[in-house]
Amino acid sequence: MSFLEYQTHMSVWVMACSPLMIGCDIRKLDSDSASLLMNREVLDINQDALGIPARRVQQINNCDIWIKRLTNNGTAVSVTNRGSTAQDISLRARDIGLLDTPKLARNVWLGEDIADFKTELPLTVKPHETVLLKVTS
Repeated sequence: MSFLEYQTHMSVWVMACSPLMIGCDIRKLDSDSASLLMNREVLDINQDALGIPARRVQQINNCDIWIKRLTNNGTAVSVTNRGSTAQDISLRARDIGLLDTPKLARNVWLGEDIADFKTELPLTVKPHETVLLKVTS
């Protein structure tokens, strides 16, 4: 699998509230594997105290959009491109159960605040990639 496919695999586990286990010596992980397994923001979504698994709320072309409610009125949003070409999509707040009020969208894989998300958030999702966002008011 490619790095993006491993990232998608981890994103699915995280959004499903799955127990996260690894069967290797973590002291010998390469840097890519370590970045997937030890990303604190990603792990926080998995370990959120509400423990509510994600649910799919929309499908746009080859992209599946899942949401997971978090404590403190946060929402995790994953956008997974199952296709073999990049997808440009517009994520709309109302389509994922959020109000059209200002909120911050943070790409937790990149560790970057990507936008002030009010009504729409444009995204480009590479083939087999999952964009994992934490949205807060």
